Amino acid sequence: MSDDPTDAGDGWYWDLERNLAVPAAERGHADHMLGPYPTKGEAENWKATSEARNDAWDEADGEWDSWGDEPDEPDEPDEPDGPDEADEADEGGAGVTD
Repeated sequence: MSDDPTDAGDGWYWDLERNLAVPAAERGHADHMLGPYPTKGEAENWKATSEARNDAWDEADGEWDSWGDEPDEPDEPDEPDGPDEADEADEGGAGVTD
């Protein structure tokens, strides 16, 4: 074991009842522990780690759910192709005289 006071040997745990990081030797009942984490700092940062994992899993779920789907094509507005087509549409109207 090292001389580093943050080295817990078997890892660190986040105690949900006491809201603090504890070394493995001081951990409580497993129902109230998150871990092990390699360092005290990582145990204290459990929430950010959990959120990052959840975000990654959500993204992977989305990729899995859409696997094999055709990519969405952007909607194009219904506009005439050019000036000739626009002129033809105007000329064909009822009651229009020159």
